[in-house]
Amino acid sequence: IADGQVIYGASTSLKALSKSGSLRWSRLLSDYVGAIGAADLDGDGVLDDVVAGTLDGNITAFDSSGVMKWDYWKTFSSSDGRISICPIDADYDGARDEVLFNGIVPIVFTATGAIKFMGSGFVYAKGVSPVDFDGDGILDDVIAGTTNNLYAFNAAGSKLKIDGQDKYNATGAEAIVAVDLDGDGLRNDLIVASDANLAFYGTRFPTPQPISLPLPRPPPPHPLQHPPMTPTATGSATTGRPPWGQTRSPLTLTATG
Repeated sequence: IADGQVIYGASTSLKALSKSGSLRWSRLLSDYVGAIGAADLDGDGVLDDVVAGTLDGNITAFDSSGVMKWDYWKTFSSSDGRISICPIDADYDGARDEVLFNGIVPIVFTATGAIKFMGSGFVYAKGVSPVDFDGDGILDDVIAGTTNNLYAFNAAGSKLKIDGQDKYNATGAEAIVAVDLDGDGLRNDLIVASDANLAFYGTRFPTPQPISLPLPRPPPPHPLQHPPMTPTATGSATTGRPPWGQTRSPLTLTATG
């Protein structure tokens, strides 16, 4: 997290290491740690708090000293243990002091642990990410992927409709990340991974446009690299000593390749 600590999950414990690697604090949780995310729960602009999710669906928030700030018991646990946590700015105040949690459905928690909104209308979200759909420069919207579709929500929890539909008619997503593919300075594009497939989407509403990225150019040849050479030589030579008083013409060789 921002103060230099390293936070990690070890079985059912959440542990914090100092910059030097010494143990600063350890907290016992309700189940095995499934996800950890940094957050700015006090709104000071620094991601120095930590939120942990366990495989039974519980979420607990701590400050940088390991003091518990809030916990939420018995949310939705994921049947395959796939949960995720990341900070989000859902109240437009410039601080990522809310928490986006995914365990079957996406849930956004406020800085104090209250539920701001919970995704509905589908089950088993496999990947979620905060994204800036409205182009205001704030990661306050949510994209969620199921096996077959992608669903978009604004910061209030309302589904965003695309061409009258409440979902992208696209291959689902095991993992999603919001990026700036078109260089406009806004993270309103998506990279979506599903099984062995990788897809890129421009999220300029109302219609999402698949983006075809150019294939990478092959690297230039190294200055010392050159095609293999096949040397050949022509010429002749006569062995033995020439007769007394005679001289032999010098040998001439020509090499090609």
